[in-house]
Amino acid sequence: MAVHRSPLNDGWTVRPKQNPFAERVGMGMLSEPVPVTLPHDALIGADRSPSGNAATAYFQSGIWEYRRTLEVPAHGSGTSVFLEFDGIYRDAFVYVNGDLAVHRPSGYSDFVVEID
Repeated sequence: MAVHRSPLNDGWTVRPKQNPFAERVGMGMLSEPVPVTLPHDALIGADRSPSGNAATAYFQSGIWEYRRTLEVPAHGSGTSVFLEFDGIYRDAFVYVNGDLAVHRPSGYSDFVVEID
């Protein structure tokens, strides 16, 4: 069986995760998505604050959402499609077409998700 691998580091956006209720009722985005290339650390561009914790380098905590649209080529129709992650920060949820594909409570470990 032939295996085709495509890197997916480009074409991502990131923004602070908004309230799921606000998103569902169309209250608009609380912040605009910012284009990024992976690997990426959402806090790197954030401001530090004296009210933050020294253990987190004075960054405020937060929940971030990364999004990317994937196009499955015609030759991929009828085959298995997998996403392979080299590492995501802890407590990651991966959604495909709005459905939860996997929840990874441990961080920075590689994993594979079948999405077909």
